[in-house]
Amino acid sequence: LEIRKNLGFIAPSMEHFDFSGNLTLVRSSLKMTATELRSRKNFEKIGQTIDDTREMAGQAPYIINAGLSYSNPRIGMEAGFFYNVKGRTLSVVGGGLFPDVYVQPFHSLNFNMNKAIGAQQRMNINLHVNNILNDVREEFYSAFRSADEIFYRFSPGTEVGAGLHYTF
Repeated sequence: LEIRKNLGFIAPSMEHFDFSGNLTLVRSSLKMTATELRSRKNFEKIGQTIDDTREMAGQAPYIINAGLSYSNPRIGMEAGFFYNVKGRTLSVVGGGLFPDVYVQPFHSLNFNMNKAIGAQQRMNINLHVNNILNDVREEFYSAFRSADEIFYRFSPGTEVGAGLHYTF
């Protein structure tokens, strides 16, 4: 599902603003090999039921993107805030004694701005700020009726960058 809408309908002063967003919903599964199924069944816990299918590794159950952007060619400026998140995703397929590993949702909010300078607009200044929410990237071991345990954790921090470009 995707939406794009210019916000000029709210007020004439909003004519240079646009909202965009999309949502992807996915339901994935694959049939396990006999070896994988046997490995999982050998360590099946009381109350656990292991089917012959599992979700696909790397396939998020949902993806959300949204953006609010400003574009004004007359003054040579473009800017925007952009958000992205993917749902909990199987990243490492466990087997036997080893549990599956899942990537947790990472909420990414970024800002980008480009501004042309000069009469011929040959010079361009840009600024970006990534991970404004200062979210962390995490992956967890996930097993039947047990608390998730950290497999991997990384805090990328918030990144700020600027640049100056000149076109000859």
